[in-house]
Amino acid sequence: MCFKNIDTSHKLYPTLVSVFWSRIHPLLQQLTMMINRLLDRLIKMQKKIKLIAVAVLSAVGLSTTFAQTDSYDPLLTVKEIMNGLITPTTTTIWGAYQLESDAQWQEVRNAALSVIAAGNLLQLGGSGEGESAMAAEADWRIYNLQMIDAARQVIVATNNKDEEALSAAGNDALYPPCESCHQQYQVR
Repeated sequence: MCFKNIDTSHKLYPTLVSVFWSRIHPLLQQLTMMINRLLDRLIKMQKKIKLIAVAVLSAVGLSTTFAQTDSYDPLLTVKEIMNGLITPTTTTIWGAYQLESDAQWQEVRNAALSVIAAGNLLQLGGSGEGESAMAAEADWRIYNLQMIDAARQVIVATNNKDEEALSAAGNDALYPPCESCHQQYQVR
């Protein structure tokens, strides 16, 4: 169909164009809006697809990383952890009294943090023979968790600079699980 040969000099031409345009224009606007909505949805879908792809690839990468590190072997024996970490730090906690400076309070707080870290190591047992099996025993786990909880009480006491609470945490909460654990496991 060719529009070159249309006689535009005819009196009805402007009316026909006006009628035609009045009917086509709303349809063109609707079509334009539909195309814009469709493009918006495609862009959103593209973003979601990219996010899903990144999430899947990240999960695969993380699972590979964790699969490679699933077998963790302790590097120290229980005796090394006790002599190198627990004994010096608990000595600091039990010997703390008449603390005057922020540095003294911080030293006791750091000792409690070290007890928590050592307790975390002791949850795995040690590298010595039978120590990982020992760490799986219920009593071992209970004593260890009690020790960690007592160290947390020490931290609260140091944060509040409360010597009475510090003494109670050290003597009433920390000492009993340490002594009970030594009586049961140190002879092994």
